[in-house]
Amino acid sequence: MPKDMNTADMEGWLAPDGTFFPSAWGEHGVAALDIIDENGYYPPFREWRKAQDSVWADGREYLVSMRHYCLIHDPGLTGERIVSGKVPISKAQEDFLLAHGLTCNDIVSHL
Repeated sequence: MPKDMNTADMEGWLAPDGTFFPSAWGEHGVAALDIIDENGYYPPFREWRKAQDSVWADGREYLVSMRHYCLIHDPGLTGERIVSGKVPISKAQEDFLLAHGLTCNDIVSHL
């Protein structure tokens, strides 16, 4: 995470290895596609998306369901961050969340 980032305003994607990819509110979908592209996930993402029968088959859902990323966000703009992801999460993800004031109880199972 960038050193100048205020953890109270932190939103973005958390990879299974604990790497954090910040993204602004409303930009999580674009950031998901950037992560997919930059990590070479696009061919399997395209195949996964073809196999889905859902309007929710997007980059965000792919990162959560197939790559086990977590999304740290504040969808209601209430100041309360939640973590969207699949449980169990990795030890690196758990360590990152705990270091930034979130707990595993903050995880919701879908986006």
